Amino acid sequence: MENYTFDLHRIFIGDLPILFLVEIALRTAIMLFYLMLLLRLMGRRSLTQLSLFEFVLIIGLGSAVGDPMFYFDIPVIHGMAAITFVVIIEWLLIWVTNRSHKVEEVLEGKATRLIHQGQFDVEGVDKVSMSRNEIYMELRLAGVEQLGQVKLSYLEMNGEMSIFKHEPQDVRAGLPLLPGTELGKAQTLPLDKPLTEAGDYVCLCCGSTVSLKVGQNLPSCHRCDDTKWIEASYAGVQKQDDQSTEQADS
Repeated sequence: MENYTFDLHRIFIGDLPILFLVEIALRTAIMLFYLMLLLRLMGRRSLTQLSLFEFVLIIGLGSAVGDPMFYFDIPVIHGMAAITFVVIIEWLLIWVTNRSHKVEEVLEGKATRLIHQGQFDVEGVDKVSMSRNEIYMELRLAGVEQLGQVKLSYLEMNGEMSIFKHEPQDVRAGLPLLPGTELGKAQTLPLDKPLTEAGDYVCLCCGSTVSLKVGQNLPSCHRCDDTKWIEASYAGVQKQDDQSTEQADS
């Protein structure tokens, strides 16, 4: 430790000859071109639709490629062998998963349903690693203002949400998705006070809706037994008069 000093020459240049930079350039070119060749052979699927296991393999590739680039005591052939074995493992996994649905499900996972007919699939939402705020954000980015506009939604194996919307004539009142209406942020209605306005009310937890009249009290949700209710949103809902006009024009 006595010889250790804050040496800028050692920090920025190191103890190896300056010509080692040329060797680093050669090592880098070899590893990158070899990696691009292998990735080309792996195909488009492995580059654009990464499952969790494939993502881990890509991280392994990065480590195997990077070390031989600048560590003088690691031969390039060792790095090339490591990334070759990673690609071979990937090929074997693809071959196995194409022949075994169970193995595919274990390694790559499966799509999880988040929304069904304008209501949250509570069990599905609880299984995924997305928060309610993230789900709301993804729905808003897809142009969804309220949950009644959504027919089905899944969290796919690559982490993206697929969203299937209702046809305009099938949209119904549902849970509003604008910022500030999330679970824990929205101003909920009391259960012990009779309603002063008739209309549709939506469960903040699962998106279930009820139609109530003036003087009625909000119940516990029949789907999730929650007691947090807010007024439903009618965004995208066609009025009966508009539907009648369209039918008459046709």
